[in-house]
Amino acid sequence: SKCSKECESGVQSKTRSILTKPRNGGETCDAATEERVCNTGSCDRDCKLGQWSGWSSCSMACGGGDQSRKKKVTTPIRGHGKCPTEKNRARYESKSCNEQACKGDEVCVAKQD
Repeated sequence: SKCSKECESGVQSKTRSILTKPRNGGETCDAATEERVCNTGSCDRDCKLGQWSGWSSCSMACGGGDQSRKKKVTTPIRGHGKCPTEKNRARYESKSCNEQACKGDEVCVAKQD
């Protein structure tokens, strides 16, 4: 059978049928059911991160802005597992962009708050 738990010690069993019962003083077969421990590992699991997203649009057309990219969580933590916060370097990167001086005729294409 399937293990009774995904982690921290479940039980797996198998059963066999006894086709012929003992006769004429014969001995009975061993137990028809066997069990064993399975999935003995910890339930704690760290998260898994996906690939880097593309870089966002630059926050400024000129005069220095920022752009960023991030990684999404593809497998969440379980139990006491660990996962970097959204702004942790393992999940978030930013860089400067459009550092050239403004001339006054720039067209804004980035979405601003």
